[in-house]
Amino acid sequence: MSTGPPTLPQEGSLLAGRYLLGRVLGKGAMGVVYDAQQTRLESRVAIKVLRPEILVEPGLVARFEREARIIARLNSRHIVRVIDVDATETGLPFLVMEFLDGWDLASELKARGPFTLERALEVIGQLCSGVDDAHRAGVVHRDLKPSNIFLVANNELGAAPGSRAVKIVDFGVSKLVGSDSDMTATASTLGTPRYMSPEQIRSSKNVDGRSDVWAIGTIFFELLAGRTPFQGESATGVAAAIVTEDPFPLRRIRPDIPEWVEKLIAGSLEKNPDRRIGTAAAFRAALDQGSTWTTPNVPLGAPPPAPEPQAPPAPPPVQFFQQPGVQQQVATQSSWANAEPVIPRTSKAPLIAIFIGVFVVFGGALVLFLFLAAGSKHSTAADTSTASTGATSAPATPSPPATTQAHTTETTSALGPSTSAAPSASATSTAKAATPPPPPPTHDASTVAPPPTHDAPTVVTPPPPPQPKDCPASRKILVGGKLTCP
Repeated sequence: MSTGPPTLPQEGSLLAGRYLLGRVLGKGAMGVVYDAQQTRLESRVAIKVLRPEILVEPGLVARFEREARIIARLNSRHIVRVIDVDATETGLPFLVMEFLDGWDLASELKARGPFTLERALEVIGQLCSGVDDAHRAGVVHRDLKPSNIFLVANNELGAAPGSRAVKIVDFGVSKLVGSDSDMTATASTLGTPRYMSPEQIRSSKNVDGRSDVWAIGTIFFELLAGRTPFQGESATGVAAAIVTEDPFPLRRIRPDIPEWVEKLIAGSLEKNPDRRIGTAAAFRAALDQGSTWTTPNVPLGAPPPAPEPQAPPAPPPVQFFQQPGVQQQVATQSSWANAEPVIPRTSKAPLIAIFIGVFVVFGGALVLFLFLAAGSKHSTAADTSTASTGATSAPATPSPPATTQAHTTETTSALGPSTSAAPSASATSTAKAATPPPPPPTHDASTVAPPPTHDAPTVVTPPPPPQPKDCPASRKILVGGKLTCP
C-alpha cells in the first residue's frame, strides 16, 4: 500500500487486483463512481470510491465498512446490491455494487418534464418500498434525491414491456440507527439542502427515518410540479425556507392533482417530526389506498408509544325531566369528554302571557294619555267659541226714533223765521223716515229656521251717554225742556 496522501484512482487502474476501472459514471459529494469489470468473473460492476477529503476522522473506514456490510445484507429489489467492500492502495475505501443499466430520475425529469399522476405514483410507491426495507434493517439514507434514484429495465416476471424498476443508490452518507459513532461536524451537514428535512439542516447526527420520509415527499412534489416545494437563490436561502416557510401549494401548479395527494405530500413535509408521516410504509399504504395516511407516527428505532391514559369511568345516566304533559327526554353520557347534555324542552306559555300583559298595560296607558289630551283641547276650543259669540251678538247703539225727529222739526218751525232753513231739511228727513217699511216676507212655518240658541246669556252693554256739543244758539233745539245742539 502506498504511503503517500490518498488520491483518487485513474481510469484503467486495477483495484484490489481484480477490479479494472473504466470511465467515470458520476461524481458526488461523497465519492466518484466508475464503470468497472470484475476480472475473475468477467462481470460488469460499478465501483464507488470515497473522496480523500471525507477522511477527516480516524476510524471512518471501519465505520464505512460496517455500514457497507449491513447494506450488503439488505434483500430488496429496490436497493442497489453491494457485492464487495475494500480499500485502494492509497487507503481510500470503495464499494463494489451491481451495475445499473439505466439512468437516474433527475435525467428523466429534465428530459420529459413533470410526470403524470399514474407514473409518479408508480415511482414513489417503489421508492417507499426500498426505503422501508432499509429502515427495517436500521439504515437511514439521509441523502435521497432524484440523482440517487435509478430507473432500470424491469426484468421481473409479469412486468409490462418497457416498464422501469426503481433502484436506490448512494448510501455513502447513510447512518446506522442506534450507532454510537457518527460523522464529525465537518461531515454532519452532508446531503443536498433542497431535499433535507429541517432537523437534518440543524444537525444530521440526530435524524431518523422521518428525515427520509421528508425527502420522499419532496421528490413526489417535484415529479408532479417540476420543481421542489421550497425555493431560494442559494443553498442557504433554500435551507432557510425549509426551516421557516410553508411548502408551495401543489394544486396551484397542477390543479388536476387530487386533493388527497396534496394533503399526503403536506403530511410528509410537516416541520415537526412528531406530526409528520412516521414511516415509509405508512406513506406507501396511503398511496395504495388513494387517501391520506392513517398509520400512527412512530419514528424508526423509537421506543414503543406509551399507552394512552384511560378515560374515567362513565358517570350514571343523566335524566332531564319535563313539566307534566311534555315529553320526557333521557340522556345517557358514555363519558364526560364527548357527551353533551340534552336540553329539555320548556313551555313558552308563561313568556307569551308576560308579553301580552306588558303590551296591555302600555297600551292602556297610551289610550288614557290620548283621551286626556283630546279633552283638554276640546275645553279650550269651547271657551274660545263662547267669547267670540258674545262679542258678535252685542247690538249696535240705537238711533233716535223717527217720531222724535219729526216732533223736533215741528217745534223748531214754530219758533220763528230764524230757523226756517233747518226745518226744510228736517222735513225731508222726516218724510223718508215716516215711510212705512215693506211687510216682511211670508215663509212656511216648516222652512223657517229657529232662532239661534246660545249656551251663554247675551249681555247687552248700554251705549255711552251723548256728549254735549257746542253749537251756535240759533241752531239749538228744545229737547225735553232743554236747548241742545242737534
